[in-house]
Amino acid sequence: MHVPYPTQKLQGGGIRCCQEGPAAVPITLPVAGGWTVQVMATTSKPDADRAAKALLAAKFDAVRVLPHTDPETSTTHYRVRVGSFPARTGIAALERRLQAAGYAETWIVYEDAAATTKP
Repeated sequence: MHVPYPTQKLQGGGIRCCQEGPAAVPITLPVAGGWTVQVMATTSKPDADRAAKALLAAKFDAVRVLPHTDPETSTTHYRVRVGSFPARTGIAALERRLQAAGYAETWIVYEDAAATTKP
């Protein structure tokens, strides 16, 4: 996978990278698809970036913002996701931890490998 930002390999797989520029957001991308927890979906990139920064500051790992454009409306939503598990085992504990940290509305989703390669 190519990520156009400075990167650092993480123990256990994945990479951590930091975008450059005024809206820089450090993000962590998993190496391949898997189970993850979505904590937010918004049309505001700045709101998604702020949420990602807050999650990283709270020591959550594999935090990323994934843009998704609805083909019918051409509206882009920015999905804020945390964690990457190859099996669904263990993801519920992460969801409970996120909820305890104040993220009341969370969704456990499967993220395919193609989605994780987007910066």
